[in-house]
Amino acid sequence: LLGNVVYQGCFVLVLARMIIPMFKTKEGGKIANLPWAMIANIIGMVLVVGVAIFWLTIFQAIIFPTQDHGFAQLLHNAWLRWLAVALASAVYILLNGRLLQQLNRSSLHFFYRSRLARAYVSVGNSPEGDLDGSVHRAGSNDTPRFKVSPLEESTRERTQDTAGVTRLVNGDDICMSAYHPHRHGGPVHLVNCCINQTVDDRTGNFNADRNGIYLTVSSLGVETGTHGPVPGADGWLSRTTLAEWVAVSGAAIGSGMGSMTRPGVAALSFLTGLRLGYWQANLLDGAPKGPTFLSKYRALLQEMFARFPGLRNNDWYLSDGGHFDNTGVYALLKRKLRLIVLADCGADPDYLFADVENLVRKARIDYDATIEFIDPASLAALAGVQAGWFGTPDTIAPEDGPEHFLLARIRYDEGPSGALLIVKPRRSPDMPLDVAGYAGREGDFPQQSTSNQFFSESEWESYCALGTILGAPITEAFLARLPSWAEKGTVVGTDMASMKAPVVERPRSKRIAATVGASLGIGAIATGAI
Repeated sequence: LLGNVVYQGCFVLVLARMIIPMFKTKEGGKIANLPWAMIANIIGMVLVVGVAIFWLTIFQAIIFPTQDHGFAQLLHNAWLRWLAVALASAVYILLNGRLLQQLNRSSLHFFYRSRLARAYVSVGNSPEGDLDGSVHRAGSNDTPRFKVSPLEESTRERTQDTAGVTRLVNGDDICMSAYHPHRHGGPVHLVNCCINQTVDDRTGNFNADRNGIYLTVSSLGVETGTHGPVPGADGWLSRTTLAEWVAVSGAAIGSGMGSMTRPGVAALSFLTGLRLGYWQANLLDGAPKGPTFLSKYRALLQEMFARFPGLRNNDWYLSDGGHFDNTGVYALLKRKLRLIVLADCGADPDYLFADVENLVRKARIDYDATIEFIDPASLAALAGVQAGWFGTPDTIAPEDGPEHFLLARIRYDEGPSGALLIVKPRRSPDMPLDVAGYAGREGDFPQQSTSNQFFSESEWESYCALGTILGAPITEAFLARLPSWAEKGTVVGTDMASMKAPVVERPRSKRIAATVGASLGIGAIATGAI
């Protein structure tokens, strides 16, 4: 027996020695280079086939039982059993075929939405946050989550009675039609989403590229694509909330993911329940209304096989606005603003500016607007020492550097041009000690992926501190000068070579060290187990 255990331990050690170095993704391990999208697509298709075989087997066991008992004794004829199963299925489908919301309730949307409401939206649930009295209080015990606005100075007396984050409090969320921050000195909050569309609803042809239409929701109304607010959508907005739309706007994983939608991945996401997307009734005024008695099952099949008709369908499958444009600037271009400020905070460890590239392309195609970058050298006479803060997609790289701004000129199809200021998170040479220490331990900072949602205190504070440092020069006077600088500056192109991800080949010594380190680690574990 001891010999078998030793042999098994040796086998585990050898197997681990081969596999574990693949997970060393920090230095370009093999696991990171696998085509995960294709693998997930294949797994999803195999899963669909497996589910179909499972239900066909159950169906065959009912219709053609091996022994005459139960259902078979009740209905001796196979055709009667066929008819009984068909009638039972038809009655079930007709009874709940209209319950489209069951698909939303079976997803992670409501869990995600409740966490967003209590973590972010509920910050306004204080006496100062309800200036217009839109929250209806039931009595003296129905009090706001915060006794004093969180924007006030924090003291123990003010915070000790704050309701727990797991407790639902009246006023944590707000009706979308009553959400008007611009009336109280705030901005017009545009919430960007994506209407998934893999099938052209006019021609029935397969949509092979974008697979989605931009949707913008605010207290001003609903906007689709390049169009302004849709009349008649206020009624629907009054039945939705801010946290609901914020959750939809952050629905990064689901059956429909805009240009990243794949049939196999959609099936895998649907069957496993790992989905954040949301089914919403069509918000367009005068949209064609088809039969709804089978809307649940029609949407179920559309979602599982990624066949979304899109804009003219009875119902929309909504997901993260980043599935169409991850910058949020797309909705601002139609307004032809003189100045737009973009925080380009998508994970971009190689500084390839993929999100900005997508924006530049869609701006030209959809708005006939050209976005041209300004050469920082031409700003020296205009901006003085401040010109040293500016770079281009060629010069802003993963290495430390003072350049973290990009200035671009927006030439609209008509009217005066505008300026686009892009703030790119980047390590600066003179960061505070705590930020520099965190950056030294985390090589991808400040371009880490959000796939790990468990943020440590050091991670949270490092990003906050770096953002404060990079944003400090953006003053009102600084912003006022940008349109003039963009107009007078010299346009510069982009070198194709700088837009390629660097290929890092690890030295043989490092590869050996990684393998030996993994072997020693698993060896210690195996020894303890033996």
